[in-house]
Parts: sequence; structure tokens; C-alpha cells
Amino acid sequence: MMIRRLALVLLLASMTASALEAQEPLKPNPLVHWGKWGTAGVSLALHLLAISVHNRSDRNLRSLTVNCFDTPANCTIGSDGTYVDSHTEAMFQNVLSDNRRARAYLIGGEVALLGTVVLFVSDLTRKKSRPPNKPFNPEIAPGPNGTTHLGFRLEF
Repeated sequence: MMIRRLALVLLLASMTASALEAQEPLKPNPLVHWGKWGTAGVSLALHLLAISVHNRSDRNLRSLTVNCFDTPANCTIGSDGTYVDSHTEAMFQNVLSDNRRARAYLIGGEVALLGTVVLFVSDLTRKKSRPPNKPFNPEIAPGPNGTTHLGFRLEF
């Protein structure tokens, strides 16, 4: 039963492929053609934002570390798990916030990069028509008694 289903799927796939080959070549889709560059730009921008926010988070964490080494009393943690000093707690919350934003930018950049790859592959695998300005167009046609006719046409 499984072999019959597989044979049916393969038959339908080959019929669909031959039907698509018989159709006129597809015209390039401008949304795909130009959209891939747009998503590439968005991906680059989001990755650059992630780098910028991550670097700011690192600077804030270094400031927090220096603050704790200079004045260890500022880094006392209370019973609720937060810093007792409000300024130190605010610095720590800034670090956490920047890390979350950098992660969100990075994930967004990766999703945009994935979209860019999909659009590039889609654009590359799409059937293209012949360019209209091609001056030499060879012709091959079957002839009588199993012969083949070769010819060419020059268009001006």
C-alpha cells in the first residue's frame, strides 16, 4: 500500500514538473527580486543594533563591577534578591534591559537573514525567460524520417 502511494506521489510530481516546463517561463517577481535586498539591509541593521546595545551593556556591567569593588557596601544584596543600594540596583537593571534588547535585535536579525536566504534561493531557482535583445536564436526541429533540422534566425 505504501509503495502505491509513493508511486502515485512520484507520478504526480513528474506530471507537475513536465506541465510547469511546458508553460511559458515565469516573469521575475519584483517583490522577491528587490525584497531580498531589503531583508538583507534589515538583517544588517538589526545585527549592528545588537552589537551596539551589547557593547553598551558591557560598559554598564564594567561600571557596576567597578562600583562594587570601590564600595563593597553598595553591592549588598537584600533578602528579596535585589541590591540594597538603589543606584546599584538601577545599574544592574540597565544591564539586564540592554541584554534583553540585544538578544531581541539579534533574533530579529537572524530571522531577517533567514528570510533573505529564502528570497535569494527563490529568485535563483525561478525560471527566467530569454532576454529580448538576444540577436542569435538557434532552432532545432525534428524532420521527416527521424532527421533533425538545424537552423538559426537573426533578429534585428
